[in-house]
Amino acid sequence: MKTYLKILSLLFLSVVFPKEIKTDTDYQQLPNDSNKVNLMIEQSLLKTTDSNIVLANEAFHLAESIKFNRGKILSLYSLAINHSISADYDRSIYYLLQSIKLVDELQDESLLDLKAESTRYLGEICRATKDYDKGLEYLFEARNLFNKLNHQIGLSRTYNRLSSIYLEKFIYKECDSVIYYANLSNEIAYKIGFNEVISNNLNILGTYYSGIGQDSLSIPTYKMCLEYFENDDKFSERANVLGNLARVYYKMNMNDSSLYYARLSYNEASRLKVSAFIYSTSYLLFELFKNRFNQPDSAIHYILISIQQMEKIYDEEKIRSITESQIRDEISRKEKEIIERDNKILSHTVIFLSILIVLFFAFFYYFKKNKIQKLANEKLEQINMSKDTFFSIIAHDLKNPIGAFRNLADLLKNEYDTLDDFERKNFAKLMSDSSNSILELLENLLTWSRNQSNRIDFEPAIHDIKFLSNQVISVNKLSADKKRIEIINNIPDGDFAYCDINMVYTILRNLISNSIKFSFSDSKIIIDSEKVIEDNMSKIKISVIDFGTGISEDTLDKMFDFSSKVSRLGTQGEKGTGLGMVIVKEFVEKNNGKMLVETEVNKGSTISFTLPINEPAVKKNKYKS
Repeated sequence: MKTYLKILSLLFLSVVFPKEIKTDTDYQQLPNDSNKVNLMIEQSLLKTTDSNIVLANEAFHLAESIKFNRGKILSLYSLAINHSISADYDRSIYYLLQSIKLVDELQDESLLDLKAESTRYLGEICRATKDYDKGLEYLFEARNLFNKLNHQIGLSRTYNRLSSIYLEKFIYKECDSVIYYANLSNEIAYKIGFNEVISNNLNILGTYYSGIGQDSLSIPTYKMCLEYFENDDKFSERANVLGNLARVYYKMNMNDSSLYYARLSYNEASRLKVSAFIYSTSYLLFELFKNRFNQPDSAIHYILISIQQMEKIYDEEKIRSITESQIRDEISRKEKEIIERDNKILSHTVIFLSILIVLFFAFFYYFKKNKIQKLANEKLEQINMSKDTFFSIIAHDLKNPIGAFRNLADLLKNEYDTLDDFERKNFAKLMSDSSNSILELLENLLTWSRNQSNRIDFEPAIHDIKFLSNQVISVNKLSADKKRIEIINNIPDGDFAYCDINMVYTILRNLISNSIKFSFSDSKIIIDSEKVIEDNMSKIKISVIDFGTGISEDTLDKMFDFSSKVSRLGTQGEKGTGLGMVIVKEFVEKNNGKMLVETEVNKGSTISFTLPINEPAVKKNKYKS
């Protein structure tokens, strides 16, 4: 992220300061005029030192004293960039908004290019912080401003960021907007020779094609991207693209090619001392030598490098900032405090113990007398916790998709005349996805709340499980078809269970929907059944088997606990409610069944549940409100 932001600042300088300025000039020797301000701003963006923010602040105050408005705005922009490079995004956003506010107050048309650039950069900050909807809003506003100014470089960079946002928002999912905006950006960049943006667009497209499984397009796109780096010895993005290309070959089991490009990426990243790329590529080399070439010595060599770089990235030296002498002084001081405190405590020990004995007997009597009241309070506290969690879900999980829907609707309303047909259709699709997410969450919330208050009728009877599962499959067919997933129903005809049909329908709907969500494209889901004996009863065991992402041990421990509601993203960015598996477990248990989960990360999951085949001699869990 820091590398890309620095590249953006260099691109901005080439536009804002087209005249050559000697950046090694000592600005303090210059007179206090606009040239000095410009030089200070340029040096604050070109250099990579801790003094950049101080320098940009000095430039702002000088520009203010000589009434150089453009210099003031550029200083604010420099402050924003330098704070974003150090990941202080709140301050970066503050300075960008201040620069935009200043342009609006001055009402000077000659400063609109700076407002457009600050707005575009706000979109980039939102992308970096994953606030994609707000980022799109800023970028479309920047596009309109650059269009008004006929600013081709600004337009090309804005389209580039739009493509990047759509890539990250819909990671591993087909999204025409990624290609559409990358091509718009390159159409301009090719005309003006804007190689930095061309290469970045090609890297975005290569990553997109790889993410959706179109490796035949990904590889030539990455290679075309590399051609733009041949004459640039300092551009670290080359190491990133080489690493991306190596990973595509790794995925295709083309091990020699993967090793070739991984070594190129590692050497390039090492030469430029970019820790993030050294870490990722050394880990890929570890996987190659371990899994593909069976060379344990080389594998160990690179995993050690990967660990070293990871430690460097997280900068563990900060933890050891206290020197040994400081530690010794601190221990000595603490020991002295403890001795003084112990002397005071010792002088009051007898009185304290006497009071403690009296309090103990008083508490014992009070506890025994109020045992029933305490149990009632615990039950009430449990109900309050469930209520708090319920309203927390409404306040956060329901707020996010509704907020996204509102933002998209506002954007469509405000920008309708400036959007083309492709963009309008895309916004309609985004609004549809958002409304589906809201509907799913509402259905699960209502089901759970009705179940907690015993307002769901339990009406068990003998039902055909094959027929019921086919109904659920037909409802989920459209979602499966979008990911080219085949659902195979191996439940034989004549398999029956004694159960509540509505509850079992909800169980199967959640399990199959989750399997689709966490399955990779072009895979399959199998629904199977077998007869088992459980708790001395004849039961049918129904299993939903997928070959997707699997479930981590930490997630597995929490997924059936309402208070630890866990929501994960699917393989194509699909959002879940985190309530589905909680409802499934409660409904299975109310139907006298049990659940079993078998899973392996990145290999898939088998989630099974049992149901009685016949009506139990003593009916359990039968209730009706």
